[in-house]
Amino acid sequence: MQWVQEQVPGADVRCLLLDLRSVASVQAFAEQFGRLGLPLTCLVCNAGINSDSQDRERQLTEDGFDELFQANFLGHFLLVKLLVKHLREGAPSRVFQVSSVAHRYAPAALDWEACRERREPFKSLYGASKLAQIHFARELHARLAADGVVSHAYNPGGVRSDIWRDSGGLKRLVAAALMQSPDAAAAGLEAAILAPELQRGPSLYLNGYRGAGLCRVFEYLGPLAAGGRLVPSSPSPAAQDAALGRALWDLSERWMAEAELDRAFTE
Repeated sequence: MQWVQEQVPGADVRCLLLDLRSVASVQAFAEQFGRLGLPLTCLVCNAGINSDSQDRERQLTEDGFDELFQANFLGHFLLVKLLVKHLREGAPSRVFQVSSVAHRYAPAALDWEACRERREPFKSLYGASKLAQIHFARELHARLAADGVVSHAYNPGGVRSDIWRDSGGLKRLVAAALMQSPDAAAAGLEAAILAPELQRGPSLYLNGYRGAGLCRVFEYLGPLAAGGRLVPSSPSPAAQDAALGRALWDLSERWMAEAELDRAFTE
């Protein structure tokens, strides 16, 4: 908050606590935000963990979902749904899912119900969570673009961020040596947030490195960060399967209904 105020003197900055691994926390956050009476013109779903930070013994949250899957996707799904009223009121508005090239490595025969079960031996759902985010971005766009609420996915590529905090020394060393800084990765996202052309047209899969549309390697690492450029590319065939996206949406809504949270889009 101090950094933002230093960059933009006089900025009105608020901080609300949110734990995407907890349904109760997401609900509390949405209710607190609603009481602020502020417009919502952009929502970036960026928070998440990797498999190195997951509790592999417990695996599931108090809500009964895989910790990583709930933090990376399902918590965002619920958050957006609970804030849709504000996004509509703030239109033209936009939502970004910060995904990953790892979505390409989700299992071909993906069983979403696996996120509600402990897995022995442990198998990470990181790729599945990032695939789910792209599906969410595309399906949200299909449902709300007509109301002025657009939705896109952004893959920053390799970033030497705090997500590696629980990883081994070699991973942290590689991240520090080869990956772009959080500021560089954020520049590409900032360009997307401010680009007027993203308020129209289809839902896009954007990237943090130049050349990602030409070579898949550059979706993760490259010599040049996107900076202020928009770098679209095509996600995996599975991510472009509209029927799979609709099925995931319906399943996620059923999970929320079971938790008595099905009021979200009706408000």
